[in-house]
Amino acid sequence: MIKLKIVSLIMLFFVGLLAGCAMQNGSHARAITLYSAPIPDSPFVRYDSAVVEAIEKNWNKALKEHRFKTSSTGKVVVQFHLYPDGTVTDVKMMENHVTDQLGTICKTAVRESAPFAPWPSDMVKLVGRDYREINFTFNYY
Repeated sequence: MIKLKIVSLIMLFFVGLLAGCAMQNGSHARAITLYSAPIPDSPFVRYDSAVVEAIEKNWNKALKEHRFKTSSTGKVVVQFHLYPDGTVTDVKMMENHVTDQLGTICKTAVRESAPFAPWPSDMVKLVGRDYREINFTFNYY
């Protein structure tokens, strides 16, 4: 049996998102909570919600396909650069407190989710640089 949860997506610019999901024996229950701060109607909230959904979908798909049955608990932090055109580069595992295979699934979920939609023009102006550095934390519990 494996239980999983994405605890946080830390976008290092204006917004934090929280998403969670749980999987047991191939059945799937999902609860997602999103919050934003400090700009409730910023373009980051809408854009980042779509990023979380895409990564979560690919993560769950990979876990289901591999039918993991493990008692591993811990977290994986995957860092990547997200560019204005929605492309992703420099995907790397910053922390891995579970098995190598579970960590690799997290990296793969990020890679397979890209490219994302291009950034809205107001988001490009707010970021003010070529990319956003994203730290995406996956918790297995």
